[in-house]
Amino acid sequence: IEQSMNGEAMVIIKHLMVISARGKLRDTYAAIDEILESGQKVVIGCIHKEIRDEIRKKYPKFYQISGEENALQKNNAENAFRDLQGPGGMVLGIASGGVGTNLQTAAFLICIELPWHSAMFKQLLARVHRNGQVNNVLAKIMLGKNTFDERIWEIIESKNKTSNEITGGDDSDITRQVVDLLKQSLFSGKTFDV
Repeated sequence: IEQSMNGEAMVIIKHLMVISARGKLRDTYAAIDEILESGQKVVIGCIHKEIRDEIRKKYPKFYQISGEENALQKNNAENAFRDLQGPGGMVLGIASGGVGTNLQTAAFLICIELPWHSAMFKQLLARVHRNGQVNNVLAKIMLGKNTFDERIWEIIESKNKTSNEITGGDDSDITRQVVDLLKQSLFSGKTFDV
C-alpha cells in the first residue's frame, strides 16, 4: 500500500509541477524577451518535456539539450550555442544537461522548474557559471506564488544551508519529504500551506 501511495503521489506531483510551470510561462517569456533585447544569451532550465516544448514553440531558434538528443546532437547544440554571436537561448533539460555541459557563454539562467535535490540545482547553475567565466551570471528562479514551488525551494535552501555547514551533506531525503507532505494532504484529509 505504501509503495502504491508513493507512486500515486509522484504522478500527482508531476502534474502539479507542470501546472505550476505553465502558470509561469508568461513571466518567463517576458524575462527571456528582455534578455534577448539586451543582446545576451540565456539558458532556460526545465524538467518536463511539455514545458520544453512550449518554450521551443515560442522560441523555435533556441537550441535544446534535453535527453531526446543523441550525443552528437547534444554536442552540436552545445557548440552552436557557445559559438553564437549575439542573443540566443538554450532550453536545457535539468537532468540530461546537468553534468559536463558547458554553457558559460550565457549571462543569464532562468530556472522555470525546480529540481528536488540541491545537488541537481547546483549542477544547473554550474552549467553557466563555470571556471573561466568572465562575466557575471544572473540566475532567475521562477517560483509560483502559493504553489508547490515555494515548499520545494524552502527544502532546497534548507539542504543547501545544511550542506554548507557540514561536509558530506546528503539531500536524498528531499523526495521522501515532498512525497510525505503530499500524502499527508491527499490521503489523510489533512491540508498544508505552501
